[in-house]
Amino acid sequence: MITVRQYRWGEALPVSESGAAEGRELLLVFGPTEQLSQPEVHQVLKAWAQARLVVGASSDVTITSEGVDDRLVFTHLRFEHTTVRMVSVPVSTLEASYEAGVALGRALANPELTYVLLLADGLCVNGSALVRGVQNTVGAGVPITGGLANDGARFQQTLIVAGDQLLSGAVVAVGFYGPRFRIGHGAVGGWKPFGPLMRITRSQGSIVYEFDGQPALALYERYLGKDAERLPASGLLFPLALYNDHQQPVGLIRTLLNVDRAQNALIFAGDVPEGSWGRLMHARFDDLVDGAEHSAHYALQGLHAEQPPFALLISCIGRKFVMGDFVAEEVEGVRRLLGESTVLTGFYSNGEISPFSPTARCELHNQTMTITLWVEQ
Repeated sequence: MITVRQYRWGEALPVSESGAAEGRELLLVFGPTEQLSQPEVHQVLKAWAQARLVVGASSDVTITSEGVDDRLVFTHLRFEHTTVRMVSVPVSTLEASYEAGVALGRALANPELTYVLLLADGLCVNGSALVRGVQNTVGAGVPITGGLANDGARFQQTLIVAGDQLLSGAVVAVGFYGPRFRIGHGAVGGWKPFGPLMRITRSQGSIVYEFDGQPALALYERYLGKDAERLPASGLLFPLALYNDHQQPVGLIRTLLNVDRAQNALIFAGDVPEGSWGRLMHARFDDLVDGAEHSAHYALQGLHAEQPPFALLISCIGRKFVMGDFVAEEVEGVRRLLGESTVLTGFYSNGEISPFSPTARCELHNQTMTITLWVEQ
């Protein structure tokens, strides 16, 4: 059984009580960078980190059992049968992301490892390479979910919480160990393609230099029209869907993180393979809400739990910009499907991490609502 308690900024902050169960307690912390940096928050993190694992990520929009919020949310979980272990590593460049994933995987690898929670800086990490490094090291049979930190549409600095430290340019992972821990997961978008297919004629990792032999940034700006004036923020509204050599969708979407005007290039949250195809996407409100509900449905299907699970929701910040003040509708849709007894926490991210299906390898997603359900059996 997992015991869960939740607190929000402005309420009584959580107190680290005596009697911690060694290796069986976890404090998840999500919220804006400004609030994470408050001295009183650091004191809370320091007190909890003495005897419990503390991990988290920055985001301007958090998710709680009450809906969406713009405040810090602390969620304390105590496991009866599962042990947890945390490791964090720095990532100095995009190119270092794969090796960072390998280092995390090596530190967590164990025959008893059943699941990995992965949180990463949202601006200087290639999420695809990071995930690939972890998955290749721990093995394809270990599911990985999580997300990339966010700072709204500022694209200046994102933070990772690892113990009592706030880290920029870093990743943190938590390994869950024990045969009685189970998860269910779902990742669905709801975005629709528009415009022509474009060949990615020159790219390296997550950086695209050319579409159809033309400078990528110039072509992207032409399609966006007036919205191009607000790049990179407006890029959240027009992600890129990836297609294979047969011009069939592969189910992956890439969100724009930044632009390199000197190179006339676009920097995405994950890999955009050279030689593949891409197509711009947009979304309607109802389609996004439907996608979130489908994600919850798939997560429940894969769990087969007899008791209410704990739910970790990581949705894309681009969805927030499309839905505006109505973004709570997608969380409410998930709540209706999961039931009132399920505690929700999470955040709006720069990228979501989850497998496609119970038997698939983990991937970096963008513009999805990704749901992970935890339960002890």
